[in-house]
Amino acid sequence: MPPVYDSLVSRVDAAGLLPEPEVIALQQALPDYSIALNLMRKVRMASGQAKATVLDSLPSAYWVSGDTGLKQTTGVSWTGKTLTAEEIAVIVPIPEAVIADVTVDLWAQIRPLIAAAIGRLLDAATVFGVNTPASFSQAIIPATRATTPKQAFAGAPLDAVSDALGVLEGAEVPVSSIVGRTTLRAAMRDAQAASSAVAPFSPAPDRLYGYPIKYPEGATAWPSEVTAIVGDWSSAVLGVRQDLTYKFLDQAVITDDAGKVILNLAQQDSIALRVVARYGFATADYLCVDDSGDLVKTFPFATALTAGTTP
Repeated sequence: MPPVYDSLVSRVDAAGLLPEPEVIALQQALPDYSIALNLMRKVRMASGQAKATVLDSLPSAYWVSGDTGLKQTTGVSWTGKTLTAEEIAVIVPIPEAVIADVTVDLWAQIRPLIAAAIGRLLDAATVFGVNTPASFSQAIIPATRATTPKQAFAGAPLDAVSDALGVLEGAEVPVSSIVGRTTLRAAMRDAQAASSAVAPFSPAPDRLYGYPIKYPEGATAWPSEVTAIVGDWSSAVLGVRQDLTYKFLDQAVITDDAGKVILNLAQQDSIALRVVARYGFATADYLCVDDSGDLVKTFPFATALTAGTTP
């Protein structure tokens, strides 16, 4: 999609907020949460690059032979995952006349919408693999399909989720939550109805196979082939260099990428809200010891895909 430099909130766009003879009622359906901002482990970054410390080896313990047997030694090590802060930004210009004619705080209406848009952008980059910055770790869903053996399973919704859970449980990964596409609710209701014909209809519960399940609501752009993501969400690290920062501009000009002036805020009596945030992203493998006593590293996520999808 080409860059956009000529958008602004016009009188037509704000028509729903302009006063009418009747009472104004505002209802906005925002996404309940961003996967990245709400489930991943967040660390503060003191500079544009930072290290997130993760465990890289486990200590061992030994039996001592007899009263004077020698005690053995062990080590433990950590490694640093590099987080590089990448910038997200947007500018929202509005003519001052429009602001003056609106009877509500227009900026208060816009700020949560911008925050939701940034959350969707983060989810796309860190979870779904859409426009992921080169400095980020591979996004979660593409990574599950690239593991050997693959940690992505296709089939009937609940069966695919069970298979995804099974591969992590087999590797002793502590699953913290399932994140499901909203269509998974229907599969859960169908399974409930099939298991007890006399049970009254009820909404899908907030647990599946004993694990908490969450559904990102609203405009989150889920790929149609993904039913659910399961895993240890603390192993996904979101570096926060700069939280959402808002700044009002009224003496600036907005140009396109060729330098052409699109809007002169001072000359055209407009105010713009500039929003900037900076985030980094990395994932860490989960460590466990197999039956032979060897250290095993496992990518701590798996995905359930829709039937007919190639894992």
